[in-house]
Amino acid sequence: MTTLYRHSEFAEITRFLEARCMMPTRPPALDSTRRALRRAGLLERIDPAKNIIIAGTNGKGSVSATLSRLLHSAGIRAGLYTSPHLVSTTERIRVAEQDISQDTFVSAYHAVSELIDSEELTHFEALTLIAAWIFYSDGFSPPVDFAIWEVGLGGRLDATNAVPHQFCAITRLGLDHQNLLGNSLSEIAAEKFGVIPPHGRVIYSPLDSSLEALRAQVEKHTNSEWKPAVPVNILSLDEIVTPWGRARLSLPGLRGAENTATALSIFAELGFDPSSHLPSLASVRWPGRFQEISLPGCPCPVHLSGDHNPQGITSLIEILSQLSWNQLHLVVGIAHDKDSDSMFERIFELPRVKLYLTETPYKTRKLATYSGKWLNLSSDKDPDVHALLRRVSQQATPGDRVVISGSLYLVGKVLAATSNYSDSAKSST
Repeated sequence: MTTLYRHSEFAEITRFLEARCMMPTRPPALDSTRRALRRAGLLERIDPAKNIIIAGTNGKGSVSATLSRLLHSAGIRAGLYTSPHLVSTTERIRVAEQDISQDTFVSAYHAVSELIDSEELTHFEALTLIAAWIFYSDGFSPPVDFAIWEVGLGGRLDATNAVPHQFCAITRLGLDHQNLLGNSLSEIAAEKFGVIPPHGRVIYSPLDSSLEALRAQVEKHTNSEWKPAVPVNILSLDEIVTPWGRARLSLPGLRGAENTATALSIFAELGFDPSSHLPSLASVRWPGRFQEISLPGCPCPVHLSGDHNPQGITSLIEILSQLSWNQLHLVVGIAHDKDSDSMFERIFELPRVKLYLTETPYKTRKLATYSGKWLNLSSDKDPDVHALLRRVSQQATPGDRVVISGSLYLVGKVLAATSNYSDSAKSST
């Protein structure tokens, strides 16, 4: 089969899967995913002691990617399942720190396609089944030694929760997806805590004090063991001191330090000594999270940061507050279901900001629907982010900074069009 034909088949399959409800209108149930895993012969192959589910509002992807890098450093063949992807669906599934190839994805899809249809799996449920097949079936050898599953939405009814697991991690919690998870922090936390199995072992990032009673209740009800992530001292934007020594990070700022602490705590809970693996933290790969890129014609640093809720914007501001610029050019596109007003209010806490508005490629908020306040404050706006960035690049000077934020889908669109992303760099796992 030619490479061109295989690529065409991959594109056709991903379009077919994306048509199967990309974002559900209600939290999904677990029954269909469990049946599909059982019918595929995978449930009996999955050792709960070698699987972890990572839930939370912010940071769960960073924790997952960091843990994957640590396990790889320790010689563990780890599977990593995350969402969403920025450019290619293959990014969602890694084995041994490498994204799977399009060929692997196509083969796995064909192996489980009948189950996807008969169980009427959604897009995310189907991808979860495909990941499990790649991690644990005889069709892909050898199977992984350990698997990391990032929750897609919520936790209790998320498809990843159908995977048998003993370990869990809870990252920072905040208000997001209220239409599906609840309007209060406690309601959202209850959904996230739903991934914790009986006798589970839990590592958790700092929680709001209002959630302590709920946390203790879940701990008692599940007879689970909860441990807070270890404390770390922050030396600079990209360097911390951990209980195991000093480490340089590829994921910067307070959020980078906190997420690294959670990943290190999980790693230690799994029985590893983090002290000899701290150097690997400088090479954690998690694109689109304050990632510096080269933008043709732009004379100043350009950063992609897919922060898409008020908590994410707050952590972005914490990073930016440690940097300098003459003018900050902030290119923003926000999905229609996000709290754009709260996000913008935080953005304008920064000095010397020029706002540029654009539209996201998914869950688009049309420019005309932004509040008049932000439309009036914007220096320029264009639904085409590439056209907008060309004009921003012409205005920018060497002492400025450009940040593209507000949506991971927007960040992915920009990344796909730059030399910073190349399919040729992908593995053929």
